[in-house]
Amino acid sequence: MTNPAVLNAPYATDADQTLAALGRGVVDCLVVDHYALDARWEMKLRGACHNLCVIDDLADRPHDCDLLLDQNWFADATLRRYDSLVPAHCIKLLGPQFALLGPDYASLRGLMPRRDGLVRRVMVSLGGGDPTNETAKALEALMQPDLAPLAVDVVIGANHPCPEMVAALVERRPGTILHADLPSLSGLIARSDLGIGAGGVTGWERMCLGLPSVVVSIADNQTPTNVALAEANLIYFVGMAGNVDADDIARVVRQAVGSPATLAARAASMQALVSADGAKIVCNILSELAGGDATASAH
Repeated sequence: MTNPAVLNAPYATDADQTLAALGRGVVDCLVVDHYALDARWEMKLRGACHNLCVIDDLADRPHDCDLLLDQNWFADATLRRYDSLVPAHCIKLLGPQFALLGPDYASLRGLMPRRDGLVRRVMVSLGGGDPTNETAKALEALMQPDLAPLAVDVVIGANHPCPEMVAALVERRPGTILHADLPSLSGLIARSDLGIGAGGVTGWERMCLGLPSVVVSIADNQTPTNVALAEANLIYFVGMAGNVDADDIARVVRQAVGSPATLAARAASMQALVSADGAKIVCNILSELAGGDATASAH
């Protein structure tokens, strides 16, 4: 069971506060996305909504819901993980064909030529926070002499712990551009030939556009999916942040750069796994569930 302390209040108190915020009306869809909420909380909200929809990826607690979305991939286990955790009537949307990506990914995917597997440009993006500064490790790896000819785009978010350090490393490395707080990574992903990044949603964004990637987990819940993807030869998984150094990243980048045929094949396989239209598919299902003209609220 997820630790209820993450909620900063007992589940019943949070449920009562949510009911008060919703008021007396009944919404068509209530969308719940929180690791500390489970069937106990959801049952208390049943009277406030016609349909209760849950977003999860842990599969570690029961849910009382009408629809469950988990856009992650766990190989053969993907479709079985919630069998004993949701009601029989629950619609289960499981796997990255339901990944919630922006519409720019579908647009770019239709315009991009087939990837040839040659690495000329690398995108480094370790998420909005990057608490252990894996970005700096990636830059140090790419400073090694045999990797110096590669062009590099570096992306950091507003919550990066060491922006000055990253900026100094970028300044030291020729052919390197720093980007901050981009509204979307889609343009950089499309023009890059290799990514160095984390798991989570940005992983599905890279895979949607067929960008072969060297991946570091920056949160524990990313690792099971990253391991499954690596075992299926879809990504290069280096390990958990904090246990990885620049030499580890450089070694795997060299492996990728030296394997253009493998990268081209992975690009096609990744795009076969991840839909560009996941958000549209989910919205259409929610609309049908709510009767076509839906009002929704989210927690």
